[in-house]
Amino acid sequence: MTGRANPRRACRSLDERREQARRDRAEGRVPGSGTGVRPFPWPTWATLIALVALYGVMISLPDAREDAPLALGFTVATALVGLWIQRRRPARTPPAGPSSG
Repeated sequence: MTGRANPRRACRSLDERREQARRDRAEGRVPGSGTGVRPFPWPTWATLIALVALYGVMISLPDAREDAPLALGFTVATALVGLWIQRRRPARTPPAGPSSG
């Protein structure tokens, strides 16, 4: 094995995912539901802590001190654009299934 990615396998996988999404829609499920990132909050918190540490280092270094507000502003702007895009999207709620009761 050479360690290279197999493009045929990648395309097959993409085709399989598309086909699964079609089956999900046909059965009334939201495509991709249940495939979210499982440990979601922890990578987010780790990234935020790393960014705060980075800005702390930037503020403490005289050469990078004037770049710190620009970097912080860019980070905040990126987060705000992400929130704006997320709130514009309709909520992905699965359709109500038959009640068992």
